[in-house]
Amino acid sequence: MPHAIFDTSHYPLVVATFPSDATPEDCRQYSYDIAEICRKYSNILYLIDARKVDERSVNQELRTAMAESFNEVTDIFDKSIIARAHLVSNQVMIGMFAAFHWLLTKQLTSPRKIFTDYDEAITWLMQFKK
Repeated sequence: MPHAIFDTSHYPLVVATFPSDATPEDCRQYSYDIAEICRKYSNILYLIDARKVDERSVNQELRTAMAESFNEVTDIFDKSIIARAHLVSNQVMIGMFAAFHWLLTKQLTSPRKIFTDYDEAITWLMQFKK
């Protein structure tokens, strides 16, 4: 199963599209991939598209794997990301993102908002464009 797909072609907008299901290794790879993007770019408007994720597949093991690896890259992430929008398909996924953020050892400083509509997420992000 492929890990998250990143689109930087509309920089400063960077979109990460998550697959329908993922392994713990895919979750760890996500952190390394976003860290690499953050090393290349600054002032990123970050859209995390999790609409395809099957919430039944997101268990504690996956959230922990992602949080542990993401904790390693929060400093570079926090320096490069100026706003984050999470795009989800349902209320359960909102809870999944909340659980992920509880597992972070350092809280991120960039504004964050959750959406179910792509265009609304983009509009919100664009207000932070530098």
